[in-house]
Formats: sequence, C-alpha cells, structure tokens
Amino acid sequence: MSDSTVLATSSWLRRFVAPNRPAARLVCFPHVGGSAVFFARMAQSLSPRIDTLAVQYPGRMERMSEPFAATLTDLADEVAAALTAPASADDGPLALFGHSMGAVVAFEVARRLQAAGRPCDRLFVSGRAAPTAQHRESLSRLDDRALIEEMQRIGGTDPRLFEDPELAALLLGVIRADYGLLEKYRFEPEPLLDCAVTALNGDADPRVSPAAAAGWAARTRGTFRAITLRGGHFYLAEQTAQVVAVVEAGLIGAGAHVGPLAATTTGGAQPR
Repeated sequence: MSDSTVLATSSWLRRFVAPNRPAARLVCFPHVGGSAVFFARMAQSLSPRIDTLAVQYPGRMERMSEPFAATLTDLADEVAAALTAPASADDGPLALFGHSMGAVVAFEVARRLQAAGRPCDRLFVSGRAAPTAQHRESLSRLDDRALIEEMQRIGGTDPRLFEDPELAALLLGVIRADYGLLEKYRFEPEPLLDCAVTALNGDADPRVSPAAAAGWAARTRGTFRAITLRGGHFYLAEQTAQVVAVVEAGLIGAGAHVGPLAATTTGGAQPR
C-alpha cells in the first residue's frame, strides 16, 4: 500500500489510518514473510480512537535494500528503541499485537519496554505457541518447491506470487530469512511480563493447537485470556471483525462478542 506514512522519523513503523483523538496505541507485528501492509485492513476496521501502527521489518517492501535482521533479539531491540524514541512515544496506553513469528517478536519487545520502564499495557499473541516450545524445524533450509508447499499448506500467501520466478525468488529469500530468525532464537524464561496477555488462535490451525497457545499464560504475572476462533493459521484474515472486537474490548472497553468458541481467562504465571 503506497499511502502508508512513517511515524516521526522512524523507518520501523507504518500508519494506515489517521487516528481521531486516540485513547490507545496498538503496534502490530507481521508473520514470516509478511510486511506492515498485512495489518492495513485491521487498522481500517479498528476504532479511530486506536492509533494503529504496523512494524515494517527490514529486507522487504520499501526497506528491500536493507539487510535482514541478524537475530530475532536484534530485531526486538530495534523496534523497542523506535517505540521509546522521544518522537514516537507518548503517555497513552500501549498494546502490542503479533501474529505467528510476530507474536514472538512482540513478546521480546514487550520485555524490553518493561525493562526500560515503558511497559505495554497488553500483549496480543496470535497464531503462535508459547515460546517455551522451541522452533526445531529447519524450514529455512527447504528447497524452493518444498518451501512453497509449506507456505501453501498454512495459507496467507497468494499462490500467484510464486508463479513469477523473479518475484518468487525475492519472496522466498524473505521467508527463509524470517524462518532463520525463529530457528536461531533461544527462549529465556525470565523475566515474566507484568501486562495482560491475550492469546488468539484458529481452531483448525495446522501448526498451533489451542492448548499450545494457552501456554502463553505462564509468561505473565498479569491476567491471561485465551480465545479460539474458527479458521486456520491465518484465521484473522477471515475473522477480522471478531479480532477487532477482541482488541477494542481490551483497549477501549468496547463490548464485544468474541465468537462461537470458548474464551477463557486466568490469572497469569501458570505452572511452567
């Protein structure tokens, strides 16, 4: 999307909708191979009282000429620095929303914000098992055909993008780099977060079961809620209205019906 704007002087953050007297800020983190534009529809659907931003990772879209992040923790360091920069930070409530790989990045950013004395108020983790489940697959090493088949299995990528050899080569390079970040990432059990955590997941996700998503409860001392919606790994593309209702309920107190499946709430820091 060409009409995205950069927040202040940061190359990391994109805004797709101008906020109207924002009551809270939401920062969204994309999945493997994804870019900030993935969250444009969600930003357009959310209340204008929520200033919705999306992180643009290096090595893609208008940042294509920049090198990929070396590690996931390096990536988290950079985003946390952008969010705490004087031109980017404000005193309003802050929430982070990460999908798939983005959930892990958002989690690590939340830790850094907390350590810096600028904690987020809520973390939404979507389509990802708790980070205690280490990423042991070597998807970054798959050949092109196998990697394309994997991406088609989980969905979320227009298969036509793989039909053009030049475009496919660029996209597969981004995907491999992102999977490499997850494969090198080593989870540290401390510190726990103090913020509220909401885990969202699709009931037909081939990668993440509701039970695996519920493991995020052990990563916070705050309240925890697990919500399962209908759909696969990219359930949020089909359930945008439900996801928006959950986010708005968490940030500005809007009443929301979160779907036909169960939503559970617990106190944080469950047994690990």
